[in-house]
Amino acid sequence: MNRVVDFFRGTLRISVTGAEPQECFRRFTQLGVSYWKLSRTDELTWNCTISRRQLSDAQSAARRSMCELRILEQQGFARQFSGLLRRPVLLVMLAVVAAGIVILPNFIWTMEVEGNDTLPDEQILQELESIGVHFGTWIPDLPDHLILKYEMQLRIPELQWIAVNCAGGKATVLVSERRPVPDSVSKKKVTNLVAVRDGVILDMSVLNGFAAVAPGQAVQAGDLLVSGFQDSTISTQATRSLGEVYALTIHKSSAVFPATVQEKHPTGKTEQCIYLNFGRKRIKIFGSSGISVSDCDKIVSEKRLTLPGGYTFPLGITVETYVYYREQEVSLPADMVQELLVQAAQRRISGDMIAGQILSMQHELERDAMVLHTTAWCQEMIARAEEANIFTAREDNNGTDHQRRTD
Repeated sequence: MNRVVDFFRGTLRISVTGAEPQECFRRFTQLGVSYWKLSRTDELTWNCTISRRQLSDAQSAARRSMCELRILEQQGFARQFSGLLRRPVLLVMLAVVAAGIVILPNFIWTMEVEGNDTLPDEQILQELESIGVHFGTWIPDLPDHLILKYEMQLRIPELQWIAVNCAGGKATVLVSERRPVPDSVSKKKVTNLVAVRDGVILDMSVLNGFAAVAPGQAVQAGDLLVSGFQDSTISTQATRSLGEVYALTIHKSSAVFPATVQEKHPTGKTEQCIYLNFGRKRIKIFGSSGISVSDCDKIVSEKRLTLPGGYTFPLGITVETYVYYREQEVSLPADMVQELLVQAAQRRISGDMIAGQILSMQHELERDAMVLHTTAWCQEMIARAEEANIFTAREDNNGTDHQRRTD
């Protein structure tokens, strides 16, 4: 600590020469002049280090002792940076840098969202900006964390908790999403499994309920597959049907492809526009603003200022490249058209199934009209849960009477 204080105060390395240099150091003590690093050059010369502010007292003690005091070396802040006084521009730059180190960390320069699974970062950042938390915000003026939390929950109901932690100009937005509470199905609710499509039963896996069909049996859409009821002599047992029923099904579809399509052919002409991005502001620094996008494709390339460690600042360059083209009407080969239509048919059939797979497909292409007729045989899960009516058995004098009741 003393070394730091001495550095800013400044120190002098001096030599005291005289008949009795010891007398000079005795007077140093009387006048309160502190000295250290005492060394002896010869019998008449002694060296030591003193504080710059005590130089006048040391010179006075040397004169009274009939000794000569010479300054050998100057050390400290003033000596080290005395040349800066002759370079005012450098001094101003140093002052600006020092001010930046102190002031800039109190602004938000970059934002990062953590903890979100389904909510996009852009939605969270956009809502934060609407309540005053954005690039360039003065951190001490941020809303109270409780106010921010309640305000964001009103804007985004899917948020359960949110907080903004700021450090070094970086704002980390920590969020927690509400987990959807699954609908609790009452155990008293009775369900049947019914068929959603015509087919021939291939395989059944009944976890709960009572099978109403068997493998090899043909069924139609809406037929009962697994019942939630089982009648006995004196009562009806009710339950929730659970299981999977796979059947051999047939899907038929037709798809049409245009006889000709418009194809883009580059003309070789390109233009560029370069923008400087600063936060949400974009400044054009090169290029024309009158480019029509009706006859060209726009390719956007963006580069941002990124520091070591992956911290990205909202400062960068955007380059828009416009590639001009001309459209030409062309006819595609029949084989290519058929391949495109087959892929479309496969996607459509797979999307129509609850679960399962396509076993085989048969195609017929009308080349004149470019129409593809598809027949697909599939192994498909056709069972769908459907709420059933609940019956209770009541015994009376006239026999068993079933009274309908619904939950």
